[in-house]
Amino acid sequence: MRLFLLIPVLISLLTSCSNSPSGSNSSGPGNSPIVSGPSGNWNFVGTSAVSSGEADYISFKFGAQGTPCMCYMDYNLGYKATVMEFTNGTWQALGSPGFSRDQAWYTCMSIAGSGTVYAAYSDASVSFGATVMAFINGSWQNLGNPGFSPGSVGDIAIAVSPWGIPYVLFSDDTNGGNASVMMYSNNNWISVGNPDFSCGAAVNLAIAFSPSGIPYVAYSDDANGGKTSVCMFSNNKWQTVGAPGFSSGASDYVSISFSPSGVPFTAYSDQGYNGGASVMMYSNNMWQNVGAGGFSASGAYFVSLAMTPSGNPCIAYQDTFIYSLGASVMIYTNGTWKYLGNQAFTPDEADFISLAISPSGVPYVAFRNDDGATYSAAVMNYK
Repeated sequence: MRLFLLIPVLISLLTSCSNSPSGSNSSGPGNSPIVSGPSGNWNFVGTSAVSSGEADYISFKFGAQGTPCMCYMDYNLGYKATVMEFTNGTWQALGSPGFSRDQAWYTCMSIAGSGTVYAAYSDASVSFGATVMAFINGSWQNLGNPGFSPGSVGDIAIAVSPWGIPYVLFSDDTNGGNASVMMYSNNNWISVGNPDFSCGAAVNLAIAFSPSGIPYVAYSDDANGGKTSVCMFSNNKWQTVGAPGFSSGASDYVSISFSPSGVPFTAYSDQGYNGGASVMMYSNNMWQNVGAGGFSASGAYFVSLAMTPSGNPCIAYQDTFIYSLGASVMIYTNGTWKYLGNQAFTPDEADFISLAISPSGVPYVAFRNDDGATYSAAVMNYK
């Protein structure tokens, strides 16, 4: 789900709904009624500058005990991977900062129910193949061979099954960027179903498990005009969930999550609505809009989806309505999308946005704070 101006090769050369959905046929963003949601305020979690310098490809999750954790590509440490956790009121590095061997592109993170933290990335030390590292016994360790993918990967996402098994989704550059999934089993990475199962190139990748443990993937599908497609792994093969390419237009920044009852939701920036945010759910054997398609007041970038414990979808995104390009968060409740706090509430432009809901239901947003100076990682929550 990451489209951005940075290109690994160039740089190396230079240096989770309880409400019924309603449809809409309108063609621009901002067609759904938008009002204020539950009262509260956005505040920084700890310092406003978590990283020591620029942080890219931010991934934010909660640990087994509800500890906030954040993974990113650390500009000050040679574009290597760093993971930070918020403990005892401060942000602290989990293990060594910059723990990857070399540049770590498209950094992403997942945390097992046992608390084990996994980081995945495109690894410059092995020709940008996929590498996963796990934080075990106080240090970061390679999980299987570094660069275990057939070749370089153009995007990557990771999720851990309810049984603690890491799965990695990636764009396989050796086969036109098609989607492949591998899992870690018996000390080795093995393919889940057929490799390169998508019909064309897959970008803006997202992977998640249903509550029953079925892996789902969502992506922008080049074989269907760049529109969103979702597949699930069932009966030992990847199967399309509903129609392929179901979004109104080409999609960017695709995200996927599940309601507590197991209903899949996906969110993305929808070019069919001039880049407005759309959220859809799979119900009655078809994908349906949750609220209006392209409901955001303007264009939405870096879209991130999460579900509240009660099953309401929330999205965070970079809001183009305000010139600062700050982050906005919206929740779908009582049949309406509502802002949580102010629109574009961050002090500066917010990039690489990652949304997660705490076990107690508090929304947290991690982002790169484009303040014109440090471009550091920051986290805010809504209380």
